[in-house]
Amino acid sequence: ALMTEPQADAEPQQEEQQQQEEEAEPKVVVQDPPTEQAEAEAENDEKNEEADAAETETLQISAAGQMGDLAPTQSTATAEKSAAQINDDGSSTAPIKRAFLCGDFITEGQNTAMWLVFTALYWTALIWIQVLSEKSFANAGFIVWCIGAIGLFGSSYTLYEGKYPSGATKDDPYQTNGIGRWTAFILTGTVIVDFCILAFVGMLQGTSSLPALDVMRGGGHFIHIFWTSLFYYNKFMKSNPDIATSAFFLEWFDMAMSTAVVFVLHSKEGSEEGGCFDQAICIVYFTFVVLELFGWIFPMMLIETWGTEKNGRVVSTHLFFLDLTTDIMVMLAVLIEGSYTVSGLIMFDVIWKTLSVIRSFSYYLVYQIWLNKGQKVFKRS
Repeated sequence: ALMTEPQADAEPQQEEQQQQEEEAEPKVVVQDPPTEQAEAEAENDEKNEEADAAETETLQISAAGQMGDLAPTQSTATAEKSAAQINDDGSSTAPIKRAFLCGDFITEGQNTAMWLVFTALYWTALIWIQVLSEKSFANAGFIVWCIGAIGLFGSSYTLYEGKYPSGATKDDPYQTNGIGRWTAFILTGTVIVDFCILAFVGMLQGTSSLPALDVMRGGGHFIHIFWTSLFYYNKFMKSNPDIATSAFFLEWFDMAMSTAVVFVLHSKEGSEEGGCFDQAICIVYFTFVVLELFGWIFPMMLIETWGTEKNGRVVSTHLFFLDLTTDIMVMLAVLIEGSYTVSGLIMFDVIWKTLSVIRSFSYYLVYQIWLNKGQKVFKRS
């Protein structure tokens, strides 16, 4: 049969319309389920991306560290809060531990309470036994104890209010200028003064043995000073453990050696008339033991930023000048007087101080202060 002309033109138009409708319909693509190999590759890609991001952030922090102190970024601030278990509102979900030698077994508040109880018991008992036995209040030790009692009661009140000797508070464990720092300064300052008075009186007594009460009081004072230093070195330990650990034990050993030498000189060089101060070396050792006690404890109690910096330049500067003004002078005096022949302990002390001075110049002055390499030492725990 023959097709008419309109019918012939309609067929192509119908085909084009059908084709357009097929293209407009959404096509559903059925994907095969991912294989184990594809999942492993995707997981490796995610790990590589995370590693690249961490490496980039580390390089940025290192570059910033070469320009000075690190500025806290959002990521580092978040990490620090997470490590310290601090919420966004500032509240902490875990107690802050602040005991340098006791690890996580004791808080700073408990440590302060034991420190105050120990000081009150030994100092009060020994002073009042002496006063009652002599039946006299005209005693330098009793006058110093009265001043120390102000610091003792003041520290007790500040502890009750949650303020600690390091300057921290119960509400803000990272604070450094709390009133507890200043009441502790009054207490420990009078303890050091009383210790120096005891040593001075003992050096004037010739070769005779020191009274037992004075020896016990001096020993208690030494423990008190050691205990006080823990509050400040604990903060330094958390920000810069390498310098804190070495500096703490080296400085204390140096002071203990100097104190032991004073007692050796008292027993071997002292006379019944003028005591040990007849000898120039006795005067030198006693003077610099006093300077070392004051020069070591007082800066860490008075400088609020002591031990809180990442690079530790304040502490390094303090310890360098302390060694410069004490150890070197004692070494020169001993070598000039030839006092190292008096006792083997003095010879050992001179050798120890020589090594300490070498370390002080090379480590504190060059490495920490001049090259400013302390910022590369970070907290490990």
